[in-house]
Amino acid sequence: MQRIIMAVMTVATLMAGAVFTHSPLWAQQQMDQQQPSNLTSVTGKVQSVDAGQNTITITDNQGNTRSFSLDQSTAIRSANGALMKITDIKNGDSIQVTYIGPSDRPQVTVVQELM
Repeated sequence: MQRIIMAVMTVATLMAGAVFTHSPLWAQQQMDQQQPSNLTSVTGKVQSVDAGQNTITITDNQGNTRSFSLDQSTAIRSANGALMKITDIKNGDSIQVTYIGPSDRPQVTVVQELM
């Protein structure tokens, strides 16, 4: 009888753990842990786009000209969140560039079109 009680308690404990680990709060905490903490974003207007070289040059909100190289892992998104191609970005567009790493050699993770 004691073995049955222990078995039931073990199953109940495992089930409670499964419910806890699959809760929305737990999922958000896991996502937060996977996000790099050293992401940097810069917002500005597109000055030029070179689709052949996969580069975008912007003038940021402080008036600085910055160029960014994109790679196949860079997500380019429209203002409504839809995926875009580099050729969809036009001079004068307002964008936010999010990158990881030093500002002199950034690895761009997301280019987001702004309204």
